[in-house]
Amino acid sequence: MESIKCSNCLSGWELLPDEEFCGWCGASASGFSIRIISDNLFIYADELNNSDEPIYFSFEVINTGIKPVSIDKPRVKWEP
Repeated sequence: MESIKCSNCLSGWELLPDEEFCGWCGASASGFSIRIISDNLFIYADELNNSDEPIYFSFEVINTGIKPVSIDKPRVKWEP
């Protein structure tokens, strides 16, 4: 894998495949956050617990790191 230049500080610092942070600005090399996108603004826990019906919603994955993120077959599991 090739090195990747830090897109956070634009210093030209090259992250090697095994590095977890930019050596110049300290930005994390890998990370992501998830944002739920739904027409129904509220999903109540008791609705999940007392129903066998699936609940459908969309979510957005936001890359917060420097390295590219790839997610394959996402799954959400409810555990009361």
